[in-house]
Amino acid sequence: MGCRVDGPGRVKMNSESAYKSAEAVLKGLKDFQKKTAGYAFRRLYEADDSTRRFLVADEAGLGKTLVAAGVIAQAIEHLQELNTERIDIIYICSNQAIARQNVDRIKRRLDIDTRPLAERITLLPHRLTTLNQPINLIALTPGTSFNSASAEGVVEERIILFRMLSQIWGDLGPRSRKVFVGGLATVSRFRDYEWWYPERAFDESILARFQNLVGGPDSQLHQEFIRVLDYVAHRDTTEARRRRRGFVAKMRRYLAHACLDALDPDLVILDEFQRFRHLLNPKTESGELAQRLFEYEHEQTRVRTLLLSATPYKMYTFSEESGDDHYRDFLKTVEFLGGGEGSVGTLEESLREFRWQLPSVASDGRIDEAARKRLIELKGQIQSSLLKVMSRTERRGNVGGGDPMLAISETTADLDVGDVGAYLSARDLAAAVDAPGVMEYWKSTPYMLSFMDRYRLSDRLRNAAQEGQNGDITSIVGGGSGIQLPRRRASDRRPIAGGNGCMRSLLQDIRDSGLQEMLWLPPTLPSHNMGQDFNNARDATKRLVFSSWAMVPRAIAVMASYDAEREYIPDPDRASRYISQGLRINDDAFSLFSMIVPSTYLADVGNPHRYSNGSSPHELLELIESQLRPRVIEFTRDAPREGPPQQLWYAVAPLMLDGLTPVTMRSLLQTSIVESYDDDADAADVPAWTRLTTRIRNGLADPSSLGRPPSNLLQVLAALAAGSPANVTLRSLSRLTGASTSDESLKEEAIRAARSFRAFFRTPTSEGLLQNVYEPGVTVGEGSFVWQRVLAYALEGGLDDVLDEYFYVIRESLGDEAGPGVLVDKLNDALHIATGRLDVSEWKTDETGLTRVRYPMRQHLARRYVSDPRSSADQQASQHLDFVRAAFNSPFWPFVLGTTSVGQEGLDFHWYCHAVVHWNLPSNPVDLEQREGRVHRYHGHAVRKNIAQAVGPKVFERVRGAAASGGYLNPWNVAYQIASSRFEGEGGLIPNWVFTGGDARIQRHAPVLPLSRDEQRLEALRRTLTVYRMVFGQPR
Repeated sequence: MGCRVDGPGRVKMNSESAYKSAEAVLKGLKDFQKKTAGYAFRRLYEADDSTRRFLVADEAGLGKTLVAAGVIAQAIEHLQELNTERIDIIYICSNQAIARQNVDRIKRRLDIDTRPLAERITLLPHRLTTLNQPINLIALTPGTSFNSASAEGVVEERIILFRMLSQIWGDLGPRSRKVFVGGLATVSRFRDYEWWYPERAFDESILARFQNLVGGPDSQLHQEFIRVLDYVAHRDTTEARRRRRGFVAKMRRYLAHACLDALDPDLVILDEFQRFRHLLNPKTESGELAQRLFEYEHEQTRVRTLLLSATPYKMYTFSEESGDDHYRDFLKTVEFLGGGEGSVGTLEESLREFRWQLPSVASDGRIDEAARKRLIELKGQIQSSLLKVMSRTERRGNVGGGDPMLAISETTADLDVGDVGAYLSARDLAAAVDAPGVMEYWKSTPYMLSFMDRYRLSDRLRNAAQEGQNGDITSIVGGGSGIQLPRRRASDRRPIAGGNGCMRSLLQDIRDSGLQEMLWLPPTLPSHNMGQDFNNARDATKRLVFSSWAMVPRAIAVMASYDAEREYIPDPDRASRYISQGLRINDDAFSLFSMIVPSTYLADVGNPHRYSNGSSPHELLELIESQLRPRVIEFTRDAPREGPPQQLWYAVAPLMLDGLTPVTMRSLLQTSIVESYDDDADAADVPAWTRLTTRIRNGLADPSSLGRPPSNLLQVLAALAAGSPANVTLRSLSRLTGASTSDESLKEEAIRAARSFRAFFRTPTSEGLLQNVYEPGVTVGEGSFVWQRVLAYALEGGLDDVLDEYFYVIRESLGDEAGPGVLVDKLNDALHIATGRLDVSEWKTDETGLTRVRYPMRQHLARRYVSDPRSSADQQASQHLDFVRAAFNSPFWPFVLGTTSVGQEGLDFHWYCHAVVHWNLPSNPVDLEQREGRVHRYHGHAVRKNIAQAVGPKVFERVRGAAASGGYLNPWNVAYQIASSRFEGEGGLIPNWVFTGGDARIQRHAPVLPLSRDEQRLEALRRTLTVYRMVFGQPR
């Protein structure tokens, strides 16, 4: 199929499909990314000695997905020059969260459509109705697509098989569903799921290939099906289940082969390749299936494979410093890339000699000249071999030494008497129920019985309780010290001890940072002085905590949240039955109305960029009041001077300032966004909102009916101008998009955001913080209502600057195409997940024995990022985790995220976090590198802090110059323009990934017990990491 250029930077394939040209895609990359993408493409397609497989091994966080987009764009144009009719690009990654994140990035970069995600290749018949698009980008996850460990798969796969076989073999009979029931209890449940997945037309090419593999009604497989059906129809025995599983597993394999063949792949992207190296072994069932993909050929081209991984091999030794174990897995990887056995012999010898020669370099860098020449020669040989099949970029560039952005914190986990008592109780309990040793549990998790779920200790304890085996068990649990959370203390809102050294260290760290007094992180680039609480927390960052145990994130989420929450809601009665009284919609919620509905005039006057950068919140309010005073005097001149003050003025005055009439106000308020006010409100809020707006509209129509203005009207209007969530959002969207603050569509988005802020401030924890912890430094009228504290908090907390920074990083993440609606969607997602609940276990003892009860505790300041093993709704659970990650990647709660290392490779956690806590040490340098790579990424929090420190004054010179003439500039656009022009180097690595012009660094915390084996393991990890990088020829 031919193609032609159709406008600048666009390529058109017939009349139906347009996408960005390779030139346009590459132009959007940083220089080092562009060079890597070009080199990888040439090695795959153009070089005389080209390779079918190439590895991009850039260090974690350097944008390998964007490099892949550049390779894809070049490959598309190359294949079109060969008149390829249809181009299929297969993106394989370790889980759905990574697929959603990275496929969206590739899609936006190339401006092409993509198929719906199919986490299992055998689900493609339901996901793909056609593969006839000129370009198809399809995402798969290998753990489910190539792994046959679960023989019968998920229920949707079995429904697909049942329906496809029914089309191929005809009516299978009324009993046939018995073969496909899988783990469901009954055929009736299978029918329920059939209703849930309505019938749809299968892709014809997949159906035809599957039919060729299984044959028609006379085939041997159909006869086998009949025999299996006859056996299982009236039996529910182990043998019946074995036969049923065997047949379904065989059908799944055939369907997987049919789906792979139907894809007709041209380019395969294996992202975070180290997660599925097992697919490289063609002798396994999953490896055989994967090899069909890697070795695919058709008439016009052979499939190419691009591998992405910062850590493409695994070291087998932990602390040994000699031997070839360090290279074994790496050489296997190179062998796969190079096309088979015998391709790594010379490389292996060079690596071995290179390692032998390195000790000749003295600690001060001196070396014998002959040894120096030999090392350089060996380095050249290794580099020449590796560059044929891979490339690598590291952050240090050419500056030498270690990572300049990394700071290693000397964190220890202390030990006290209570910890020892908890260990002894846990040890005795494990012995009583015949469970394995508990040393690692004890070191990791305080109050372990409260947070354990599906561990052998808790399972055997539950079994013992059910079987009435009480005795010693009851006495240990009842009298045991520190093995379960003291529920009574939690109910009474009393302090709860950390329970172990790691937790005490974390809780103290949170308290010292000031994060317990925050609803959002202080802005990195403030346009004015902030309130005392926010100034105290200026250096704060979020914390990403990695553990080897799934119960640790549960404990962190509950205990860190409770430690803060008992200050927010100290009254036990209110804690259990909390009903928010603030920010309610009622007939006279006039101040709330003006916090939800923006005013162009107030937004413009309240723009902090118009005023001095050194202003305090109090001074800023005074400056805004001085700007408002003439207008307020003008439209209140004829107002009554007697009678009670009417707060209706709070709502009508901003509308008057905008020159609105009842007709134009109705136009604004009749948007679907406002009229459908029900998603974050009580049912009574909707009619109350209607009555409220009617009163405001009537007051606007007849100003003489408004009554006497409140004496603090000017002060309240200034606070609304500065801190109303609606006005703040309107300004921030205007700065980033360039649209006017009078733009009606921008106002609608500001209303949506303000409604989410209302819900955010109405949660028990947010309202409790505002009422019981926050001490306002500015006054907004008389009294101490929630709405007044919200306005003061927004001003003192620099909400303008917070949203400027957040919208900037969201657009950096999503691309320039992300408009106001998308930005507000992301903001709303982050605000709505602020508070959740986790069940905590309590083992109760009485005269009848031992029972377990579960009770809920809140998680908000801290949350866990671990999939629930009990959830059968994989897709729904994965999407929930996406929301949790989105909230962590915002300035709002949670400030601490507890997770495990499993499946996090490639995910972003860096926008507001530059501190990683290794709660449990990883077992190898791969995991250490990958963990810290989650926060050491493009435009991360530490880099932004340093840029703000270096160029902040220059930024606000420009921003205030624009504001003086009524213009709006996003400070972060300006900051990076200045930083790039002054500091850019290393192909764009500086200042986008590495910038040391300030004090912020990526923080590595590893709290270990003094004198424990973990101290030696931590040092061994550091040494092993050096050896790991040395294999690439880039030791630090």
